[in-house]
Amino acid sequence: MNGYPGTIGHQQLLGLIVDYYANEPRILAIGLFGSLARGNWDEFSDLDLDIVIQDDMQIDIQDELVALGNFLHGMGEEPLLIIADRPDAGDVVLASLVQFSIRYHTLAATNWKIVDSLQLLRGPLDLATIVAAGEANRDAVTTSKPATLLDCYLRYALGVTIDLHRGRLWLAIELLHRMRTLLMELYVVTHGHERAIQSFETDAAPSLQNRLAAMLPQAERMSVLRCLESGIDLLAEDLIGFTDGRVVLTMAQSSLLRQLRQRCTELTKVGWG
Repeated sequence: MNGYPGTIGHQQLLGLIVDYYANEPRILAIGLFGSLARGNWDEFSDLDLDIVIQDDMQIDIQDELVALGNFLHGMGEEPLLIIADRPDAGDVVLASLVQFSIRYHTLAATNWKIVDSLQLLRGPLDLATIVAAGEANRDAVTTSKPATLLDCYLRYALGVTIDLHRGRLWLAIELLHRMRTLLMELYVVTHGHERAIQSFETDAAPSLQNRLAAMLPQAERMSVLRCLESGIDLLAEDLIGFTDGRVVLTMAQSSLLRQLRQRCTELTKVGWG
């Protein structure tokens, strides 16, 4: 149709969005990333759009998405849901059940996670300039973020022990869920992938996926405790695999890990708090 990837519906929607912003002086580039850009899409794939704006521009994300939605409605693509849940980005679900996410940002704020698959749909910025901006952010994130992710992971693990002591089963289960998400994000950051869950599922070794699966609890106290113990063992035994050997526990983190093991031992001996 128009040279864009995907089904006819994908191509039509991409064409409409590109046309909508074609003569906008505040828009410096319209990019596409994710499965459609990589070529491994299917009929259920959503559109992942990245919009680079001028440095002096500010966008109200709710107003922006509503205006875009009104345009699409006029072109036969009725929005059912407009979700402006981030300061610079949001999601739209159409009546056709096609979905798209879209982010508006300055060049300097380009997300490094998207650049490996980024496809430029319209300039005037060139792809190399956008990729370079994203790579600069990759360097900053990959040196500082893993330690923060580990700190958060350990804090949530401590929270699980507290909730189990207090008899708050569902809070403990929720914190375990967050711990698993952090592990996948840690994998992504240290392996240079885009999206935590998708990349972990497609690229992580079966042994790593099995370690994560061991942290899926039943709605039962001892199950949650065993999953927490698995999460503690994982850091001690397989952190190299999850981080490609780029992260090691600090002395403070190792100390907290030992104390968490002791908490787990205590929890096996007590009932509900």
